[in-house]
Amino acid sequence: MIEPILRALGYEDLEFRKRVQGIGGDYPDYLVLPGSDHQWVLEAKEWDARLDERCERQAVNYANNNGAQWAVLTNGKTWRVYNTRAGGDLSQQRVYELADISEVDGGAEVLSRLSRDLMMCGQLNKEYRSRKIRAALKEALLDSDPKIVEAMRSVIGRMLDMHVSCEDIKDVLTAFVRADTSLAPLVPAPEEGKPVVVADRRFCTLADLVKNSDYCTGKRPTRVRGLGAEAVDASTWRDVAVFVVEHSPASALDRLPFAAGPSAKRYFLNLEPKHRDGRQMRQPRVISWAGARVYAELADYSAKELVALLGRWLRSIGADPEAVEVEIQPERPQS
Repeated sequence: MIEPILRALGYEDLEFRKRVQGIGGDYPDYLVLPGSDHQWVLEAKEWDARLDERCERQAVNYANNNGAQWAVLTNGKTWRVYNTRAGGDLSQQRVYELADISEVDGGAEVLSRLSRDLMMCGQLNKEYRSRKIRAALKEALLDSDPKIVEAMRSVIGRMLDMHVSCEDIKDVLTAFVRADTSLAPLVPAPEEGKPVVVADRRFCTLADLVKNSDYCTGKRPTRVRGLGAEAVDASTWRDVAVFVVEHSPASALDRLPFAAGPSAKRYFLNLEPKHRDGRQMRQPRVISWAGARVYAELADYSAKELVALLGRWLRSIGADPEAVEVEIQPERPQS
């Protein structure tokens, strides 16, 4: 089942090799993108076999010995992704885990990160670096690093033309970091029976909404901003999608057509109002972007699906979903 998944993720047959001797003389099950700067290793075990420490170390060693940063270990059901350059023990090198491939949302979230497009643009490494930097920033702010506190006290004091103490800055920083979920390196797993929710604030990043996809179900956006643009009104999730496409980098035009999924027959974006199988798009939105007319198929997507699709689009063009923020209409208090 490995090769059909690799093909669905966008790899051609010549872009993955089975049991080929690597640089270090090892024979990993698959070398993907062999010989390129983005080469990675996939070690496949029997279906539902126990992935113990020996298996983990084998996959990581194969990657190290073949000069690859990323190693993937799977038994078909469970998929784990390791950053061999992360340092520390195996638990610290393991950056993603999909416990059960049959979990549709989780499967798309993890496996999409291994797609050819994202691996070729180094998106996994960008995400890893971003998480590490956020964690360090959060720690520095919570620990009230004296240099940071003094610098902020001086700047804010001049801005406000008033006396600001270091204690004032410490109190605000502590409250800010604890309240702002965008500084969390990972969205924590929910306790049993308790959903993960996005912090109550005016704007949520698209990254937050992708991770907490149920949050936008039944809610409506009011404004959207980011990607270098000021906030504009957006009364529907389709308006949010149009905004994201309109403000994507012009260089991303080369990414079209863009499919709704790794193996989907429907296009999300195309330069003509047609899908991969030749069918016409149903009620496409015409978007003027980068001097071209782009057709977006926005019909039949739920808010949750559209948000996930926008996140995948941004990652595929090397943009960060953190760069887009959506204001959610506040819920009316129950009487």
